[in-house]
Amino acid sequence: MVTVRRTLLLAAALTAVVVALPSAAGAKTVWLCKPGLQSNPCTPGLSTTAFTGSGTSLGTVKVKAQRKPPIDCFYVYPTVSDQKTPNANLTIDPEERSIALYQAARYSQYCRVYAPMYRQGTLTSLTGARDADGNLSYGDVRDAWDEYLKKDNKGRGVVLLGHS
Repeated sequence: MVTVRRTLLLAAALTAVVVALPSAAGAKTVWLCKPGLQSNPCTPGLSTTAFTGSGTSLGTVKVKAQRKPPIDCFYVYPTVSDQKTPNANLTIDPEERSIALYQAARYSQYCRVYAPMYRQGTLTSLTGARDADGNLSYGDVRDAWDEYLKKDNKGRGVVLLGHS
């Protein structure tokens, strides 16, 4: 009788722990870039320096973003994480901020840029020492896409951006 009672108490305790854990499927997307974010690497100042074909500077060109861009851009950044695990976590590191600035920010003059963080395979995993779980990466991007479509798209045109 005591063994049965202990087994039931243990099962109840384990069930309570599992129920308390956050569900990956219901996890909220961490956005690297999204309209309205306080610190958004995809919406920098767009002024740039123009050069002639021979490399002579023509000066600074002030570029303005469209006030109400007619489309959205959904950007998936390439493998840049330098974390030492096979898959990155969802922390926004300088590598993700930099690549978004270099690759996606220029598009913000024409579209609203959305870029989700995802548990990508890291540079460490590319060495072959430990394999990354591609299902984590794919699932995060798919879930972010679904969230974007439900909450933000509202029937707007969208361009998919990526690089690898």
